[in-house]
Amino acid sequence: MNPMKLFAFFKLNKKSKGQGMVEFALAFPIILLITFGIIEFGRFFFSYISVYIASRESARFGSAAGMTPNGVPHYWDCTAIEQRGMDLGFFAGLTTDSIDVGYDTGPDTTVTWGCPQPIVAGSRIVVRVVSNYRPIVPLVNMPPMTLRSQMARTIIVNIDVSGIPPSPTPRPVTPTMTRTPSSTPTPTFTFTPTYTHTPGPSPTPTNTPTATNTPTPSNTPTPTNTHTPTATYCPPDVCTPTPTNTPTMTPTPTFTPSPTFTPTPTFTPTPNCTNLSAGTGTISSNIFSFTIYNSAATDVVITGISADWAPSSKLLDYIQFGSSIIWDASGGTASPPIFSTTTFNTGSNITLNANTNKSMRLVFTSANPKDFAVSVSFSNGCTVSP
Repeated sequence: MNPMKLFAFFKLNKKSKGQGMVEFALAFPIILLITFGIIEFGRFFFSYISVYIASRESARFGSAAGMTPNGVPHYWDCTAIEQRGMDLGFFAGLTTDSIDVGYDTGPDTTVTWGCPQPIVAGSRIVVRVVSNYRPIVPLVNMPPMTLRSQMARTIIVNIDVSGIPPSPTPRPVTPTMTRTPSSTPTPTFTFTPTYTHTPGPSPTPTNTPTATNTPTPSNTPTPTNTHTPTATYCPPDVCTPTPTNTPTMTPTPTFTPSPTFTPTPTFTPTPNCTNLSAGTGTISSNIFSFTIYNSAATDVVITGISADWAPSSKLLDYIQFGSSIIWDASGGTASPPIFSTTTFNTGSNITLNANTNKSMRLVFTSANPKDFAVSVSFSNGCTVSP
């Protein structure tokens, strides 16, 4: 090979490598900026999604029906609501200070912040999550931002379905009437004529027939029989006199049937029990608890409680309705019991006001009762069971 050509080849190759390094040095910062920009924007959107999901799922948890493992309704278990948001929004670094819980009565109404709060029919739980976002790559010119998300859901007080409720309007009862047919009496006549003939020198005989008519009507009619005999003289050795009998009978009377009376049925109104319900019962150690809801416009009073559980050796210590202990066994003597107003503690509050709810707790002297069957009766005739 020609040495000049070989020298030119190496010189040209060395020049190409230097050009490629210069081009790479110029393009590398741009490539690096694009790469870190993709990472930073991805982190930003992931943080926003975490804040959004945390507010949505916390509101959903707080609006659920029933009781939490802590023995309180979902919408009043503030610690569990905040923990739900922190578990799902961990990527955004959420804490208890990042989550606010409040209540309102519908869209475009004022939110009362703070948990727990009294609720009414139609109340909503509102959860607001706030998180501060700061970029971690200084090459990307993104300012710090505040991510906010607020969700509200209507509180589900009760979702128990026990069947089709009875109709409040009773069906009319059609009485069955039996008509008594009219009876037609059939009179029976018995005619027995008696003749007395005395022969003698007188050409005029005496004929005295006697007719006896005994009608027997089924409805006691009184027929009239008029007998007028006509005697024609005939010698005894020639002919026998033939009397003529013309009875006259009174027509059968027409009977009017007895009037038929239509009874007036008496209806017992069916109580409207759709406004009374009980939440799902929960067992925590030695406590069985559930919530009773009254969405009606009138107050109701507890008239009786029937409770059953297993094993029967577990003794009941006391029953608490709201903040009032309505029955106390003084050491546990009920296993299992039936209570009424005569067994409730004197002065205990057994009234459930309109549009309110109260929790009922059965507290035992030892832990782990199970298989509960509890029913609560009220003064309006309704009964609820958890």
